[in-house]
Order: sequence, then structure tokens, then C-alpha cells
Amino acid sequence: TELLGAGDLLRPWNFAGAFASVPSKVTWNVVQPVRLATLDRRFALSVAPWPEVSAGLMDRIVQRSRWLAFQLAVCHV
Repeated sequence: TELLGAGDLLRPWNFAGAFASVPSKVTWNVVQPVRLATLDRRFALSVAPWPEVSAGLMDRIVQRSRWLAFQLAVCHV
């Protein structure tokens, strides 16, 4: 279970369920109204002249990864 909030980035189409050693299933539940943006190929091409935008998004991805690692560590304590 993961709770997402403002500013979180994720790639929901990257799911290794078919290749995982343990079968799993992904479901989504929205508990409050949400606003989201699809950052697709068109977006990437549009912001290509400004690498700072992509760098900022990568910072958010790394921050989320570290937060998930922290949560996992806390769960194991």
C-alpha cells in the first residue's frame, strides 16, 4: 500500500507483474478528488530546450524513491 500526495511522480505503466517471482496485482483507489498530469513524449519534447525541468522531475523521483526506502526500513523495525 502506498499513499500518494501532491508533487509525487510515478510511472504506473512500469509494472513487472508478469515477470515477478511472486504474482501480484495492482489496483488504484482515489480517496479525494485528484488533479494529475500525464507527462508523455509530447511533454518531453516540449520541455527539451529547458533541461532544468527534467532535472527537477528527476529530483522528485529520487526523493520518492528515498522516501519509499525509508518507509520499508521503518516497517522492518
